[in-house]
Amino acid sequence: MASFSLLMFIIAVKMWTASIANEHRPPEKSIEESGAVCSRSADGKLCITSPCALLLGSIGFGAGVLAGMFGVGGGFIIVPALVSFASMGMQKAIGTSLLVITIVGVSGTASQLLAGRVLPLQVTLVFTLGSLVGLLLGTKLSTRLHGKTLQRLFAVAILLVAIFVVVRSYG
Repeated sequence: MASFSLLMFIIAVKMWTASIANEHRPPEKSIEESGAVCSRSADGKLCITSPCALLLGSIGFGAGVLAGMFGVGGGFIIVPALVSFASMGMQKAIGTSLLVITIVGVSGTASQLLAGRVLPLQVTLVFTLGSLVGLLLGTKLSTRLHGKTLQRLFAVAILLVAIFVVVRSYG
């Protein structure tokens, strides 16, 4: 858990510093000029080249390993990766992350059920209901916030979770 907390701290710092760097970078600067592995076409679509696919697939693999080991990691890894490496805006990165997490969650639940494991249905339903209400509220709020502000809020949230994990593990 200490390693996971350290990873979250590093990601939080990277997201915060990236939001500051984005303030000073002219908006017309393209991802190609930044030297990134993944690039976008003139109409803004992501060009999936072999190096880009390898990078994003590797990050997805890492997020999957973290999710499998700790039950967390999806959004903490996927959102910063999409913002940093796929030059995706925060709102689109969040939506994409939620889709990926949904697919992973459904397949993970199916594999648990197929393995004959019983899931606590009552806890799952209450938690899911709370998550859906939070998702709807968060989506509404995110449309009213600028991308840099979202990036900074995300960094603070990750930092708070990292601190909570450390305190909970060693406190």
